[in-house]
Amino acid sequence: YQELVAALMKEVPKKESEEPSRPLSKLRIWTNADGKTMEAELLEVADGQGKFRKSSGSVFHYPVDRLDQKSREFITALLGEKDG
Repeated sequence: YQELVAALMKEVPKKESEEPSRPLSKLRIWTNADGKTMEAELLEVADGQGKFRKSSGSVFHYPVDRLDQKSREFITALLGEKDG
């Protein structure tokens, strides 16, 4: 019975992980337009929202247009590299 269950489980498609396998950026300091900073990895960007993960493991979304110009340019370069 266990062998049958094991064989059937191999046929079940694995669920895609909610987190990307690799973040777009390593842990770095991000600065918002007000000059406040945060340290986080960038996981993805969708609909103008960056999905970030702090070193503590907490995940949060932040509007890319509220980041400073340098941070936005960094994201633009990352996305260009990913697409190209």
